[in-house]
Amino acid sequence: MERSFDSSFHPRPTVDPAADRQYPSWSILHRYVLFSHCDNATTAEAKTSTGRTIKFTFCLDPPPAVSHLFVHETDTNPRVVQAEVVCYAKDLVLLRQNSEVEVERDEYFVYQAAAGLGRSKPSLTPIPANLAALSSCAAILPLDDGHFLLADLTVEFADDGEYNYHLHVFSSKTCVWGTRTLPLPTRRCRNDVLDEPDKVIALGGSVLGWVVFRAGIVVCDVRGQDPVHTRFIPLPKPDWGREDEWKRSMSHFRDVAYCGDGFIKLLDMDLRFRYVTVDLNRNHRRPVIKMAKGFDHLDTILDSELLPPEDVRWTATSSVPDGWKIRTCYKHISWNYWRKGHLVDVDDIAIHNPGHRAMLPELWDGDFRRWTLKTLQVYRATLSIYGDNVVYLTMISREPLHDQRKWILGLDLGKKTVEMFEPDHNSLVQPFAFSQHLNTPPRQC
Repeated sequence: MERSFDSSFHPRPTVDPAADRQYPSWSILHRYVLFSHCDNATTAEAKTSTGRTIKFTFCLDPPPAVSHLFVHETDTNPRVVQAEVVCYAKDLVLLRQNSEVEVERDEYFVYQAAAGLGRSKPSLTPIPANLAALSSCAAILPLDDGHFLLADLTVEFADDGEYNYHLHVFSSKTCVWGTRTLPLPTRRCRNDVLDEPDKVIALGGSVLGWVVFRAGIVVCDVRGQDPVHTRFIPLPKPDWGREDEWKRSMSHFRDVAYCGDGFIKLLDMDLRFRYVTVDLNRNHRRPVIKMAKGFDHLDTILDSELLPPEDVRWTATSSVPDGWKIRTCYKHISWNYWRKGHLVDVDDIAIHNPGHRAMLPELWDGDFRRWTLKTLQVYRATLSIYGDNVVYLTMISREPLHDQRKWILGLDLGKKTVEMFEPDHNSLVQPFAFSQHLNTPPRQC
């Protein structure tokens, strides 16, 4: 199961030379679904709850080209439809149609690709409404019998300060939603997990883990009926003194990934700051002097209070970025401890590739006479989903907002080297490994 917004950038292609596959094994999908009439071999349609016919179509190109998902209604006087990809797993994609009317609820559909060249058409299954709207951490699980499950975890806060997790599960076999409460095992856990989940990861079989980056992972077998099987895996805590965590989402500097064979990996990033003295006089900020309205509450104003002092420099202290550090740790889901992984400081990272240097001359630090990533600002860090030592960093140049540029870097923590360096022309895209299941011959839109 993959969350489309949190999966690692640049999935590893799995090309089979003997396969007669027309679609790429993975693609770069734009996050926004486009409203347009576009039919091809991937088109699937279904009826909405109001009886209108809706169609979804994929138009996929090999990377680095950007692929798109299209949606439209075929009825007379079709409405403009807004939709998005919630998540995907194997040949299944969960889609949300966003309602434009407050009194109406969002609708959900599961798109299933044609299983092979023998099937000519994919399917689109409407999902009955649940009492609670699905969150961004909903998951879809394919089953061996051809059916699937949808699962979502929500938090209910009570007036007395208590709270519980509610697991919502939909089965395509019964077409029924079920909800059950998942009490956390101990009081210590209940005091630790207070937030809505940030991410959901598949842990093998029908076991899912909902991740709260600042606290831990709520692990549950969504097919099981016994709440005792729910467990909580605590995460090593972040440094609450870090300024960056109060300024941005914690998901920018933490990530959790399932590496296979029961192993989970945590990435944690520290940003360093140093304090500098800023000369306010250079910013044309005048010191406070007495004004005529001062006589509203004063009887006398001295001449010296009407002029700024010549021998005083007005300064202030400000913090500026001064590097960063990445640490990883890992554990098996059966262990009761975490083990140290890698610890890499930005000052230890080598940039050997002349092409990377030519692409961004700003990487040269004239003060220390070396090539370094310290000249860029970190925007997001993401673990590889393949269990290797690669971390993908989204970096931003330190320029005025309208001039800022973005790059995607592949950093090998074991070698401490930059392995990939690509411009990020469009931050509204996401990796999409689902496209390998669309193996029917493509047609032009």
